[in-house]
Amino acid sequence: MLGLPSIALLGRSRAVRLSRAHWDQRTTVPTPDLPSVVKNGAVSDLCPARLPKILWSLAINVSPHLGESIEEDARRSVDRLTDARPSVIPCCSPAIRLVNMGNESIRAAYGARAAEYTRILGSIEDAHELDRQRIRRWATGCDGKLIDAGCGPGHWTNFLYQHGATVEGVDLVPEFIENARVRFPDVPFRVASFHNLGVPNGSLHGLLAWYSLIHMPPNELSVALREIARALVGGGRLLVGFFEGAPAEPFSHAVTTAYLWSVEQARHLLNEAGFDVLEVESRQDPGNRPHAAIAATLR
Repeated sequence: MLGLPSIALLGRSRAVRLSRAHWDQRTTVPTPDLPSVVKNGAVSDLCPARLPKILWSLAINVSPHLGESIEEDARRSVDRLTDARPSVIPCCSPAIRLVNMGNESIRAAYGARAAEYTRILGSIEDAHELDRQRIRRWATGCDGKLIDAGCGPGHWTNFLYQHGATVEGVDLVPEFIENARVRFPDVPFRVASFHNLGVPNGSLHGLLAWYSLIHMPPNELSVALREIARALVGGGRLLVGFFEGAPAEPFSHAVTTAYLWSVEQARHLLNEAGFDVLEVESRQDPGNRPHAAIAATLR
């Protein structure tokens, strides 16, 4: 998932032989009923795995209206949860306070097509050779545990594992995680998101976000980068891949709406989150959107 390149953009992949019209079909998934979690002023049956949905449900239930005050109401609601039950929010960052409603639509869109997506795009052989070289070179500079965040089918996680990295793949989409565990049984995978990576502070030496932030609305990118910074040790390394273009411009991705970044926009956001940019690579293959990758280290 969380955002691998659109099949319509992969000129080097065998996937281009598929009909563009087929991949442009949209899958409509009904919004699931949100749980009711407040009983007599207390929170019941609260667990970390359900926390994002529960917190947003609580914010809506206690808000007098869904206007401009919703964010502040959500903050106050989560503050009450945190005060009452701090133990249920391990490694909690400020990101958990602004729950991303878009996660549900992204999860549903990719979950509905996870098997198809894995079959077509889940092979490392279909990746550009320059990308394989780039990621392998980046990983050699990471001395410790890595996470492939938004790992999707898990092929990049396995690629890193095969090259000697201590790595774990995480993704928002349970269907991707289930498939990855079957395909790569020696590699650890689990469900997590950029709002809560589910690791202790300063426990990672590297994080790969290869096209996995492209579906995140631009106003939420800083939240995700702060969560990454929280999880990384000082000097930890980040590698981000994305489609380069006009800052925050949405485009029609084959699964769900995605956004372009400019290199300058990405550099600015990384700097604000506490990163120093080490290297920038831009590339445009014939017939494809411009690609960019940024390697950065946490100050």
